[in-house]
Amino acid sequence: MARTRAQGRQTTLEQSTTQKKPLMSAGKKRSRDEVDGVNRTAEHQKASTSDTKKRKLVETKYDGDINNLLSKADSDPAQLRGLVKEIKGIGNVGVDIFCDTAQDIWPCLAPFIDPRSMKTAKQCGLGDDMHAIWESVGKDKRKMCELATALTTVRLGKKEKEFA
Repeated sequence: MARTRAQGRQTTLEQSTTQKKPLMSAGKKRSRDEVDGVNRTAEHQKASTSDTKKRKLVETKYDGDINNLLSKADSDPAQLRGLVKEIKGIGNVGVDIFCDTAQDIWPCLAPFIDPRSMKTAKQCGLGDDMHAIWESVGKDKRKMCELATALTTVRLGKKEKEFA
């Protein structure tokens, strides 16, 4: 008697669920994959909880509008950095990332390239003079933001030598 596709899938499903090995008896790769999966899930849950806390802070402290943070800082980049750092989970690196991208919409932050990406700029032959780089992009805040983001991508990808 021939089996239908559905019956075949059901048999395969039953076999896969009954043949699972305990983590300890699984191979090293499978064990690593299982642990990595658990870690990724925990990281996603932590990030989600952190994002919720950040949203609540913006809702309560800044009337739900992050632009009120800029107003509270009187458009002063140093004050703005301090206020952003008040958000739990955001440290100096997070503030740098924020400033790299927010300069596109908040001109008071431009010109800005985070310190690690400035090193990348130098390695790529752009130099390390912020104002010279600012001039080279025509003092365009969007281009500066795009450049800062691109430098971060190059740095994280360890591709500096490709641009030198």
